[in-house]
Amino acid sequence: MRKLWPYLLIAAVLGFTAQAFSQPAPRPCRRGGHHPRMDRPMIRRFEHGRRSFEFFLDLREELGLTDEQVDKLKSIKLEHQKAAIKTESELKLKRLELRELMEAGEPDEFAVKAKVEEIGELKTQLAMNRIDGGLKARKVLTDKQQKQLKELRKRPPKPLEEIKKKHK
Repeated sequence: MRKLWPYLLIAAVLGFTAQAFSQPAPRPCRRGGHHPRMDRPMIRRFEHGRRSFEFFLDLREELGLTDEQVDKLKSIKLEHQKAAIKTESELKLKRLELRELMEAGEPDEFAVKAKVEEIGELKTQLAMNRIDGGLKARKVLTDKQQKQLKELRKRPPKPLEEIKKKHK
């Protein structure tokens, strides 16, 4: 029996360490760290909350926007920001209601599914608002400016620090 103890001890240590090393690596935080989609230039611009009409305003010198065009783009931006704020607040409320339904002792499956559908509709509404704003903003540009914009979008994006300095 005395000869068996060292082998049992080694087996136990190996078993515990193997289990510890077999755990999956922690996932990166959703709000920080590197995200694979951030490598693609156009997505990187939009991931930071920048809508296409804001992008057009950033390029006013390069595109040669007139004061009238800038005013139209600003009004489009304001109109769509107001709609987005309303929809986002509704979305937050629906998510709270869903959490409340799920935390019930026995959640009502029908009510939960209905709430999830409402949340999906609000997300679709937000996406459609963004797309609608971008399309309206594009209509403000001339054909020449739209061609220039295509060329400008092919170049690598500016660093975020440079963009933030420009907006201060």
